[in-house]
Amino acid sequence: AGVVVGDTVSVHVHGHGEGVSGKIIKEGKKEGEDQPYITGSIYFGTEDIKARETFESFLPSNFSSLENRLISLPHYTHCFVCGPDRKEPGLKRKFHLFDDPNDSDGRTVVSLVGFDKKDMDTFYYFKRGDFVHPIALLSLGDETTGWSGFFMAKNGGVSVKLSYNFYRNVRLGEKLVFFGSGQKIKGNISKRLLFWAAGGAAVVDEDGGFETVMTTSGQWFGLSALTEQMRTHLTPEEYRIRVFELADS
Repeated sequence: AGVVVGDTVSVHVHGHGEGVSGKIIKEGKKEGEDQPYITGSIYFGTEDIKARETFESFLPSNFSSLENRLISLPHYTHCFVCGPDRKEPGLKRKFHLFDDPNDSDGRTVVSLVGFDKKDMDTFYYFKRGDFVHPIALLSLGDETTGWSGFFMAKNGGVSVKLSYNFYRNVRLGEKLVFFGSGQKIKGNISKRLLFWAAGGAAVVDEDGGFETVMTTSGQWFGLSALTEQMRTHLTPEEYRIRVFELADS
């Protein structure tokens, strides 16, 4: 069931032996809308070893590898993650295609956090005590991996399933780099298009080394309508034109 601003929803959460699970249900649904808007589970003390191995397989050895190799990507105006002109608080993140000489597929996307003092009023605004609130990490992880899938699928997509592993809390002000890499595609946009991507976030130490603090993976459903929206609403124009040229190449 789709949910828009102004809809009424109910949230149901229950604990179990391994953690907690929950769902959000749209109230007053139309006939046939019997599925929840979103479901989720949180497990404690478990780790997806494969997810970490996948992330670290395309993680550069040092932050210096990114220098002069980041191609700026376009953004939306009022998006929670990337909108620079929001009236409400937002993350205000920028995204870049990593021109990695070791990646012939050219579909790794990067977002930087903590390298600008203004980030204390944007990304780090979302906090819990001295640590970053998970909503900031979840949102940026979703968007970064989604962008990487775009370069493989040549289409935008909506998140169908997302998985995360958190290895420790992230302190306010720590320098972070989020990575996403397209992994697999199935189908085509004229019928049914699905694509998968993986990624994560790593803290940068004083020597430029990376410490993995989060991994993420997900599945997206390609939508031609969303792709056309991207062609119309992403800005600035020169970046928008370039991003589709890069995807086509």
